[in-house]
Amino acid sequence: MNVSGYHHVSLSVRDLEASVSWYADLMGLHKMMEETHDGGRAIVLVQPEVGLFLGLHAHESGDRQRFDETHTGLDHVAIGVADRRELEAWERVLTDKGVAHSAIADRPWGSVLTFRDPDNIQLEFCSPPVD
Repeated sequence: MNVSGYHHVSLSVRDLEASVSWYADLMGLHKMMEETHDGGRAIVLVQPEVGLFLGLHAHESGDRQRFDETHTGLDHVAIGVADRRELEAWERVLTDKGVAHSAIADRPWGSVLTFRDPDNIQLEFCSPPVD
């Protein structure tokens, strides 16, 4: 049996509406669905052109603390971009939108641009290595 890749990533957030707005504005994601579940609510955003699905969940019992990758669980989410030029374009978008970010770091495996969402979840845009 084989898997075909990741289907979606879901993140727990403190303020569902604020996070939906932030991700939609930054990455052009669109609301695909909304659902309630035991003790909370979820909204799934999508960028259909590339099949990017992002679930955002608000839990009534959540501790309302900012994310800390040193706790067991999620460390960060890395999102692929086509090439370094696209990564540079994202760097300009982040700057224009006032989102704090790292400088682009070139590594043997590719290049990476790191930033954080409103809940302090580390996100990365990654491109393949420059030939």
